[in-house]
Amino acid sequence: MTSTTEYFGLVTPNAGVFTAKATAAIVAGDLVKGVANDDSVGATGIASFKGDEIVVDVADANTDYQTIVGIAGADAAADALLPVWTEGIFIVQAAEAIAAGESIQHTEEASHEQQFAPLDSGEGDHKIGKALTSASTADTYFVALIRV
Repeated sequence: MTSTTEYFGLVTPNAGVFTAKATAAIVAGDLVKGVANDDSVGATGIASFKGDEIVVDVADANTDYQTIVGIAGADAAADALLPVWTEGIFIVQAAEAIAAGESIQHTEEASHEQQFAPLDSGEGDHKIGKALTSASTADTYFVALIRV
C-alpha cells in the first residue's frame, strides 16, 4: 500500500455518515468496530450528549465482523474525531480474485490490514457488500458497494 488515497479511493459517499472518536490510530478506509462506552449519554439524554460518545477502533476480520459499524472516512490519531461512513461506493483491495456482482466480506491478510474476499471463502462469512467490478487476483483493486 503506497498511500491512504490509493487504498481508500472513495468514489461516492452516501448520506449515512456519523462522527466518532478513535481509541487508537485509524487510517482512512479501515473498517471500524463499535467500542463499549457504557452510560456515556447521561440521564438527561440529548442534553448530556457531547458528540464524542460514539467510540470506534479498527476491526479485526476474524473476531469483529459482527461489530463493524462503518468505514473510516479520514485518518485519525487516538482520541481524535473522524467521519465514519455506513454505506457507499468505494475502491477497495481484493484478498483474492472476485467477480463483479459477487457478495463480499471483510478479511485480513498479513500483507495488508484491510482486504475483501468473496463471501464463500470461509473467512468470516459476514456479507458486507457487493463487487461492482472484478479483481483478477489478490492485491488488486475493485469498486464495491459497501453497507454495514
